[in-house]
Amino acid sequence: MLVRNLLALILLGLWLVGCGPTPGEGEGESSPTPSPAASGSPNGRSSPTAVQQPGPPPDVVVTRVEEKQVSLFSEYTARTEARLTVDVKSQVQGSLLDFSFQEGTFVNRGQVLFQVDPSTYEAQLSSALAQVEKARADLEYAKNQVDLRKAQADLTSAKAELKRTQQDVDRYKPLAFRSVIPMQTYDNAVSARDVAAAQVNAKQAVVDNTRLSDRANIDIAAAQLEAAQASVEQARITLGYCTITAPFDGVIGKLNVSPGNLVRVGDPVLVTISESNPMYVDFSIAETDYLKYFKSRPGQGVARPFELLLGDGARYPERGSLQMVGRTIDQQTGTLNLRASFLNPTGILKPGQFARIRFKSTDLKHALLVPQRAVFEIQSLNAAYVVGPDNVATQVNLTLGQTFEQYYVVESGLKAGDRVIVEGIQKVRSGWKVNPSEVGGTAE
Repeated sequence: MLVRNLLALILLGLWLVGCGPTPGEGEGESSPTPSPAASGSPNGRSSPTAVQQPGPPPDVVVTRVEEKQVSLFSEYTARTEARLTVDVKSQVQGSLLDFSFQEGTFVNRGQVLFQVDPSTYEAQLSSALAQVEKARADLEYAKNQVDLRKAQADLTSAKAELKRTQQDVDRYKPLAFRSVIPMQTYDNAVSARDVAAAQVNAKQAVVDNTRLSDRANIDIAAAQLEAAQASVEQARITLGYCTITAPFDGVIGKLNVSPGNLVRVGDPVLVTISESNPMYVDFSIAETDYLKYFKSRPGQGVARPFELLLGDGARYPERGSLQMVGRTIDQQTGTLNLRASFLNPTGILKPGQFARIRFKSTDLKHALLVPQRAVFEIQSLNAAYVVGPDNVATQVNLTLGQTFEQYYVVESGLKAGDRVIVEGIQKVRSGWKVNPSEVGGTAE
């Protein structure tokens, strides 16, 4: 009796094991287990064979693989960068009086941003203007040449005296030799003439020296006037630095220094301005992709437009153009730095944003597209379930190419018109019969 009961229990346990769930059928299963038929087929597609399945055929959703002409894109991680960024600093020392902008807003070139106390520099300008007036008066005095005119008058007087004494000599000489007058009178006239001649030479030297001196004085006065005028110009420039304006159109950042603080030349940074339109987008591209990019459309050069995908996945409405190609390939990463330029009229692009940039790499005239949700990975292989005319699901191994929107480009494993399961994959095993409902095909 005991043996009979033990035998009954063993038979009951074997029956329960046979009725249990197939391995991989439980909840939470992420991918089906390959069937022996699927893994053993040379082309990855098993022959539909009758496979015992528990229960009725599961409900699944299928879609047909269609052949399309598509454009494939290469996509890269990118970061936005302002074309111009300037740290605004003071070029004079003084107390910061006020600022006239709203932080984080757009400012125009030439717009007044800050005012530094100008009183010290206004006084320097007034002093420089006074120096100009003094230098101008000195120049006018030098040009009048008062000393030169006096020296010339003395020279004229000396020449007249020489002429008079020469006349005395000429008149006394015959009279003295005829003893009409004493010889001493003639000798005195000769001596007076020689003295007068020496005076003429001396006065001529004074005139020459005075002329040179006056010319030098005029040049010095003119140079002093120019220096004084330059000081005025410098004082005006320095005074102008007290009014700090925006160097270009852009977005202004956070105020770093409050009014009332003392600012010095170049310290501290008052605020930062970045140009917002256009915006640069920097990214790195593999050397092979770089060569493919420039070889894909010969003769078109670097003018091909770029597309930008923002952090939320939205496509940026403006298209970009290539702005710069890096000088050299990075030897450690094998990549090349590229820069594209995008118009940014609304200011949605900000410096430092992370995004994805892409460009069309190739056109495929006969691309087979399978939804990404129809593909699962098993034992490092990509696979999908194809539903035949008899509604039997067959697992096929796939060779996939690039992605296109929500699809994979299939290089092998499927053909146009195949029905693939996109929903209910976890309820199916290869060789099972299914109850399919069909949805629309691939993207246009």
